Amino acid sequence: MKRLCFLFLLIITHLSYAQNYFDESVSCFDSKIRISDEKLSRLKVAYPGDGNIDVKYYFLDINLEPSTMYLKGSVQIDFLPLVENLSEVSLDLDDAYTVDSVIYEGEGLDFIKESSQIKISFPTFIALNAAPVSLKVYYQGTTPDTNLRDNYGLAYTTHGNNEPVVWTLSEPYDAPLWWPCVDNPADKADSCDVWLTLPSFYTSVSQGTLVDLIENNDGTNTAKWKHRYPIAHYLISIAASNYVLLERSFTYGETAKMPVLDYVYPEIANDSRLAPFLDETLEMLSVFSDAFGEYPFIKEKYGHAMFGFGGGMEHQTISSMGTFTSSLIAHELAHQWFGDKVTCKTWRDIWINEAFAEFGSYYFVEKSEGKAAYNSEVSLAMNGSKFVKGTVAIENTNSVNEIFNFSKTYQKGSVVVHMLRGVLGDDVFFKTLKEFQNTEFSYGNASIEDFKAVAERVSSEDLTYFFDEWLFGTGYPRYVFGWEQAENNTAMISISHTGTEDTETFAMPIELKLNFKDGSNRIEKFFVDTNLMILSLDKLEGELSSIDFDPNNLILKDLSQGAFVSALSTQEQINFSLYPNPTEELLRFSTSGESGYSFEIHNTNGKRMGAGQTDVPLNVKYLPSGRYFIRFKNDKNNVFVKSFIKN
Repeated sequence: MKRLCFLFLLIITHLSYAQNYFDESVSCFDSKIRISDEKLSRLKVAYPGDGNIDVKYYFLDINLEPSTMYLKGSVQIDFLPLVENLSEVSLDLDDAYTVDSVIYEGEGLDFIKESSQIKISFPTFIALNAAPVSLKVYYQGTTPDTNLRDNYGLAYTTHGNNEPVVWTLSEPYDAPLWWPCVDNPADKADSCDVWLTLPSFYTSVSQGTLVDLIENNDGTNTAKWKHRYPIAHYLISIAASNYVLLERSFTYGETAKMPVLDYVYPEIANDSRLAPFLDETLEMLSVFSDAFGEYPFIKEKYGHAMFGFGGGMEHQTISSMGTFTSSLIAHELAHQWFGDKVTCKTWRDIWINEAFAEFGSYYFVEKSEGKAAYNSEVSLAMNGSKFVKGTVAIENTNSVNEIFNFSKTYQKGSVVVHMLRGVLGDDVFFKTLKEFQNTEFSYGNASIEDFKAVAERVSSEDLTYFFDEWLFGTGYPRYVFGWEQAENNTAMISISHTGTEDTETFAMPIELKLNFKDGSNRIEKFFVDTNLMILSLDKLEGELSSIDFDPNNLILKDLSQGAFVSALSTQEQINFSLYPNPTEELLRFSTSGESGYSFEIHNTNGKRMGAGQTDVPLNVKYLPSGRYFIRFKNDKNNVFVKSFIKN
């Protein structure tokens, strides 16, 4: 029953998208959540592909007859052995196809085609340090009926007045539904060529640059596309229909220039709603190049090719689009950096792809419409994030519906990126993104842990707490916040929290906006890493009227405001004062009860700046000017904090 309902919704979705090419409700995930777990269990037999080889090059030469859905083609695969004395390799190809032959050095090889794998044997062992091995697989068959099989791969649909369109969508496990490959996103080829032969009605589109278009004698055309950048197998695509080509040009800096090519259906080519979106793509290219580094495929192209399903897909250099909206265009374009240039190492790491692309769409809103519009996008994502169960790092990669769960991967994933921006600050955050894009992971693959390592290297901060809570932990914090005005312009503040799921404690830098009765205000930032913290803000410049908790919405949370928590017994409290405050060199302590308490000094980002004991004056001459926090913790794990100012 569940599967039948899914198919019914799928059919309705196809019908609705076929009529509306500017549907604001559609997003990237619409084109990715569509495959039943039952079907996936069959597809994933071979995943993650043959780990004994390293693919260097793919050459797809494919002839399609759309009227019969028949495919006849060959795929050349060049690879290097990763093991000594390699005797066989396996490639992934759906059992709908017949393999005619496998050629190596001009001779046919023995092979076995079983289930969704081709197992190929070599006549002699291949040495580990051998030159690249080149195989060519010849195969043919009727394309699987993807509407019946709950997946895509290669699809035949229609647009407009029943005009045909041929297209592919391979993420995550569907590339073997139309060509033999190593089904592993971490095994990127260094480059690829795609030749596509179709009836002359079709304009055929793929990766990179169109180097030739041959008119054949049988009423077909062969389009030859060349792509000379590293590429994951699932990002290789074809799209073909009676497109109208709309051409634009993008210039970045003084010398970088490339075409921006949009292959659109004739019925919308002159629609007045389309041109503003396509023009906006050029603005996005500039915004993202400034934020992430130069567009990764600047020597070739970017563009869009319409395909037969709602949502979009970030095929390298040519995103497939079922509709045109500003947010979808921005999301797919941001993928050219996050997903294409740097690709998730495994599907467990899909945060690398989807979360940053979704954040990219918010960031373009910020640059084009202002911070309030960005905050609105983040707030909507936060609302959806609260429904997420489990970790953002995908626990069950057998389920495509979990990998591309909208609330988890897109909404909470992008909110985590937003929160990391808040933790690091804009300068360090965007330096981190550029470092990630342009150093050891450039044009390669990365895990969540790899991104963490780059962020820590750039920021010189230990971010284990953040990733453990938000990527590998569950739920979000529920804060209770209270404060009261004390003598001598001191504010006493209490913050307690619990987690909504298994993660009980969330350590985060928190901003408080202090609103004074004279109308002035300022923001203080401090680090909360326990479930109860009592903070004393001393030497304020006036009397407070209110305090706003997390005024810039930098934390996914629930918040309730109550009275200041002052019900701790005398035995549970640590009473002390600091003097002189402000200070330039020495800070002294006055305590009631026992002396010699140990403490730590933290800056407003939570970084530990030093430690000491209250019976010894503290030399703070080495600290930069600013506000710092002296943190004591009692045996019940309650934290008491007083602040001081270093001049």
